[in-house]
Amino acid sequence: MRKEQMTEFYVLADEAREIFGDSAPKITDEILREAFPKTMAAAEAEGCDKFLRHGAKSDISRYIRKPKASVRQLTFASLDPDLLPLVQVLNSVAYYVPNGAHEGTYYSVPELCHDEPKLTQAYQYKIMQRDHYADECRNLHVLLKKVREKSGKSRPSKS
Repeated sequence: MRKEQMTEFYVLADEAREIFGDSAPKITDEILREAFPKTMAAAEAEGCDKFLRHGAKSDISRYIRKPKASVRQLTFASLDPDLLPLVQVLNSVAYYVPNGAHEGTYYSVPELCHDEPKLTQAYQYKIMQRDHYADECRNLHVLLKKVREKSGKSRPSKS
Protein backbone atom coordinates (compact mmCIF):
# COMPACT_ATOMS: atom_id res chain seq x y z
CA MET A 1 0.00 0.00 0.00
CA ARG A 2 1.37 3.41 -0.90
CA LYS A 3 1.99 5.90 1.91
CA GLU A 4 -0.80 8.24 0.80
CA GLN A 5 -3.24 5.32 0.67
CA MET A 6 -2.24 4.28 4.19
CA THR A 7 -2.73 7.81 5.45
CA GLU A 8 -6.20 8.02 3.90
CA PHE A 9 -7.06 4.55 5.22
CA TYR A 10 -6.21 5.59 8.79
CA VAL A 11 -8.02 8.92 8.43
CA LEU A 12 -11.13 6.97 7.40
CA ALA A 13 -10.54 4.58 10.30
CA ASP A 14 -10.35 7.48 12.76
CA GLU A 15 -13.58 8.95 11.36
CA ALA A 16 -15.36 5.60 11.66
CA ARG A 17 -13.90 5.18 15.14
CA GLU A 18 -15.80 8.28 16.25
CA ILE A 19 -19.03 6.54 15.23
CA PHE A 20 -18.33 2.90 16.10
CA GLY A 21 -15.81 3.16 18.92
CA ASP A 22 -13.00 0.63 18.82
CA SER A 23 -14.93 -2.11 17.04
CA ALA A 24 -12.48 -3.28 14.38
CA PRO A 25 -15.11 -5.31 12.47
CA LYS A 26 -17.50 -2.36 12.26
CA ILE A 27 -14.73 0.06 11.29
CA THR A 28 -13.49 -2.35 8.61
CA ASP A 29 -16.93 -2.88 7.14
CA GLU A 30 -17.53 0.87 7.08
CA ILE A 31 -14.31 1.95 5.35
CA LEU A 32 -12.92 -0.93 3.29
CA ARG A 33 -14.99 -0.38 0.14
CA GLU A 34 -14.49 3.40 0.29
CA ALA A 35 -10.74 3.12 0.81
CA PHE A 36 -10.15 0.43 -1.84
CA PRO A 37 -13.08 0.23 -4.28
CA LYS A 38 -11.14 -1.45 -7.12
CA THR A 39 -9.41 -3.91 -4.80
CA MET A 40 -12.72 -4.84 -3.16
CA ALA A 41 -14.39 -5.34 -6.55
CA ALA A 42 -11.53 -7.58 -7.72
CA ALA A 43 -11.50 -9.50 -4.42
CA GLU A 44 -15.26 -10.09 -4.63
CA ALA A 45 -14.97 -11.20 -8.27
CA GLU A 46 -12.29 -13.72 -7.29
CA GLY A 47 -14.09 -14.80 -4.12
CA CYS A 48 -11.40 -13.68 -1.70
CA ASP A 49 -13.10 -10.63 -0.20
CA LYS A 50 -13.28 -12.33 3.22
CA PHE A 51 -9.50 -12.71 3.20
CA LEU A 52 -9.09 -9.03 2.36
CA ARG A 53 -11.54 -8.06 5.11
CA HIS A 54 -9.74 -10.28 7.62
CA GLY A 55 -6.37 -8.68 6.83
CA ALA A 56 -7.79 -5.16 7.03
CA LYS A 57 -9.57 -5.99 10.30
CA SER A 58 -6.30 -7.31 11.78
CA ASP A 59 -4.50 -4.13 10.80
CA ILE A 60 -7.27 -1.94 12.22
CA SER A 61 -7.22 -3.98 15.45
CA ARG A 62 -3.51 -3.19 15.84
CA TYR A 63 -4.09 0.44 14.91
CA ILE A 64 -6.85 1.07 17.46
CA ARG A 65 -4.65 -0.20 20.28
CA LYS A 66 -2.32 2.71 19.63
CA PRO A 67 -3.26 6.01 21.22
CA LYS A 68 -4.92 8.61 18.99
CA ALA A 69 -2.70 11.45 17.79
CA SER A 70 -4.09 13.89 20.37
CA VAL A 71 -3.31 11.45 23.17
CA ARG A 72 0.23 10.75 21.94
CA GLN A 73 1.12 14.19 23.25
CA LEU A 74 0.50 12.84 26.75
CA THR A 75 3.72 10.95 27.44
CA PHE A 76 5.15 8.90 30.25
CA ALA A 77 7.20 11.98 31.16
CA SER A 78 3.94 13.63 32.24
CA LEU A 79 3.47 11.00 34.96
CA ASP A 80 4.31 11.36 38.63
CA PRO A 81 7.81 9.86 39.09
CA ASP A 82 6.45 7.57 41.81
CA LEU A 83 4.23 5.90 39.19
CA LEU A 84 7.00 5.16 36.67
CA PRO A 85 8.27 1.92 38.30
CA LEU A 86 4.69 0.63 38.36
CA VAL A 87 4.06 1.61 34.75
CA GLN A 88 7.31 0.06 33.49
CA VAL A 89 6.25 -3.47 34.49
CA LEU A 90 2.97 -3.32 32.55
CA ASN A 91 2.73 -5.50 29.43
CA SER A 92 0.94 -2.94 27.28
CA VAL A 93 0.99 0.77 26.49
CA ALA A 94 -2.81 0.90 26.16
CA TYR A 95 -5.72 -0.84 27.86
CA TYR A 96 -9.31 -1.54 26.91
CA VAL A 97 -12.08 0.30 28.76
CA PRO A 98 -15.61 -0.95 28.03
CA ASN A 99 -18.39 1.61 27.82
CA GLY A 100 -22.08 1.76 27.06
CA ALA A 101 -21.98 3.94 23.95
CA HIS A 102 -19.58 1.76 21.98
CA GLU A 103 -17.96 -1.61 22.41
CA GLY A 104 -15.13 0.08 24.28
CA THR A 105 -12.03 2.16 23.74
CA TYR A 106 -8.30 1.68 24.23
CA TYR A 107 -6.60 4.31 26.40
CA SER A 108 -2.88 4.85 26.79
CA VAL A 109 -1.36 4.21 30.21
CA PRO A 110 -0.54 7.91 30.75
CA GLU A 111 -4.11 8.79 29.82
CA LEU A 112 -5.44 6.22 32.31
CA CYS A 113 -3.12 7.54 35.01
CA HIS A 114 -4.73 10.96 34.56
CA ASP A 115 -8.28 9.55 34.67
CA GLU A 116 -8.89 7.40 37.74
CA PRO A 117 -12.43 6.25 36.76
CA LYS A 118 -11.14 4.95 33.40
CA LEU A 119 -8.18 3.28 35.12
CA THR A 120 -10.64 1.61 37.50
CA GLN A 121 -12.70 0.35 34.55
CA ALA A 122 -9.60 -0.97 32.77
CA TYR A 123 -8.56 -2.75 35.97
CA GLN A 124 -12.04 -4.25 36.48
CA TYR A 125 -12.10 -5.45 32.87
CA LYS A 126 -8.74 -7.19 33.33
CA ILE A 127 -10.06 -8.83 36.54
CA MET A 128 -13.07 -10.08 34.58
CA GLN A 129 -10.75 -11.48 31.88
CA ARG A 130 -8.57 -13.12 34.52
CA ASP A 131 -11.59 -14.81 36.06
CA HIS A 132 -12.76 -16.00 32.64
CA TYR A 133 -9.35 -17.47 31.83
CA ALA A 134 -9.06 -19.05 35.28
CA ASP A 135 -12.42 -20.76 34.73
CA GLU A 136 -11.27 -21.95 31.31
CA CYS A 137 -8.01 -23.29 32.80
CA ARG A 138 -9.95 -25.20 35.45
CA ASN A 139 -12.23 -26.68 32.78
CA LEU A 140 -9.26 -27.72 30.66
CA HIS A 141 -7.62 -29.28 33.71
CA VAL A 142 -10.75 -31.35 34.44
CA LEU A 143 -10.85 -32.41 30.79
CA LEU A 144 -7.15 -33.33 30.85
CA LYS A 145 -7.62 -35.43 33.99
CA LYS A 146 -10.56 -37.26 32.40
CA VAL A 147 -8.63 -37.91 29.17
CA ARG A 148 -5.67 -39.24 31.16
CA GLU A 149 -8.01 -41.37 33.26
CA LYS A 150 -9.55 -42.84 30.11
CA SER A 151 -6.15 -43.56 28.57
CA GLY A 152 -4.79 -45.08 31.78
CA LYS A 153 -2.21 -42.35 32.34
CA SER A 154 -2.13 -40.40 35.56
CA ARG A 155 0.79 -38.16 34.55
CA PRO A 156 2.12 -36.91 31.26
CA SER A 157 4.85 -39.08 29.80
CA LYS A 158 8.33 -37.60 29.55
CA SER A 159 9.68 -37.68 26.02
